[in-house]
Amino acid sequence: MEKYGCDVSILECYQQVFHSYTKIKNKKIDFSKIDTLIVTSNNILIHLYNLFYKKNKISWLLNCKIFCIGLNMKEKAKKLGWKKIYFLKYSNNEFIYKKILYFFRRKRI
Repeated sequence: MEKYGCDVSILECYQQVFHSYTKIKNKKIDFSKIDTLIVTSNNILIHLYNLFYKKNKISWLLNCKIFCIGLNMKEKAKKLGWKKIYFLKYSNNEFIYKKILYFFRRKRI
C-alpha cells in the first residue's frame, strides 16, 4: 500500500488490548497524521470511541474515514457520529487489503 502513497501504521493487530488514554498519550502518537481507521469488532469500535475526550472526538476521531466489518458495526459507527463510513463485507485479511487498496487507488486518480 505504501507504493500507492499510503503511510501505513499499525497500533494493534489480532489482539484486543484495550489501552487507557494516558498510555496512548505517553506513546506520543501524532493523531493528526492518522485519517483512516480499520475497525474489526464492535467492542473495539466502542472502546475507541470512549477512549478519547469529547474535544478530540470532535476535532479528530469522528473526522477519520472508518472501515467497518459488517452492517451492524457500520450502523453503530453512524450512531456514534462518524460521517465517512465504508463497509467491508468480509473480515479476512486479503479482502480487507484489496478493498482498502481499491479505495485509495480510486481516490488518488
